[in-house]
Amino acid sequence: MTTLHIRDLREDELDLVTSWCMATVLETIPELAGDPEKARARWPNFTHEAMRAMFAESMQRPTHAFFLALLDGTPVAHSMIFRKTDADGLPYGYFFSRYVLPAYRRRDIASALMQHAFDWFHGQGLAYLQAHTHPTNLALRSLYARHGFQEVGTSGGDWPMVELRLDLPG
Repeated sequence: MTTLHIRDLREDELDLVTSWCMATVLETIPELAGDPEKARARWPNFTHEAMRAMFAESMQRPTHAFFLALLDGTPVAHSMIFRKTDADGLPYGYFFSRYVLPAYRRRDIASALMQHAFDWFHGQGLAYLQAHTHPTNLALRSLYARHGFQEVGTSGGDWPMVELRLDLPG
């Protein structure tokens, strides 16, 4: 029997999760064609060192949470979530990054991470939860839809992004 455990990320695991976060970007934005140089042309800080430093600083903020999913003790996935405030002053929860190793996908690990995020966001007086993804990321769009999120729009820029949103009661 396998055991899934989700816990807060530790500083000594940040290199691994930084690599996964960068892999997520390269995997889910087809315009980058998996090329880190194309990503660096868009984001000059798209290096392991710069991203790791950014995440290390973010881990210290009480408005940010970094989770690691372990299957039988083996790290297999992560989730990064933030509490933010929108332009109208409404507090909301933001799903910044999530990644499941390919060999462990389709095992409900992403759903378990999402539930863990819901638990973390609960009771914080948030108006809604939000995420963005590329239109071609059908697996992630489906995951969010299964958890009640609606696709509420797209944004432009260098490539299109779908906005996913779940309005919260109260």
